[in-house]
Amino acid sequence: MMTDKIEIGDGIRMSVSSSPNIHTEDDTWQGMAMSFNSAIDHLLAGERITRLAWENSGTYIQLTDDNHLRIYKPETKQFHDLIVQRGDLEAIDWVVM
Repeated sequence: MMTDKIEIGDGIRMSVSSSPNIHTEDDTWQGMAMSFNSAIDHLLAGERITRLAWENSGTYIQLTDDNHLRIYKPETKQFHDLIVQRGDLEAIDWVVM
C-alpha cells in the first residue's frame, strides 16, 4: 500500500493511502479534497477539477461556455463529453487544478 503526503489547504498536509498526489501541468493543485457537489461550484467559477483516484493521469473536467461538462483525456489529447457515474457523484476526492 502506498502512502503519500498531500496538502489539504492552509499549509496543512495529510497522508493518503493508495492515492498518489495530483499534479497539473505546473506541478500544483489547489485546496482540499471535496465532494462532487462542492466541486460543481468551482466548475461554475471556471476552474478545472480532477479526482485523486485518477492517479496523476492528467485527466480533468471543465465546464464549457455552452454549459457542457467535458473531460480531458491526456492519452488522446482530446476533450470528451462527461458521463458522470455514481462513483464520481459519491466521491469525496475532487480537487481544483
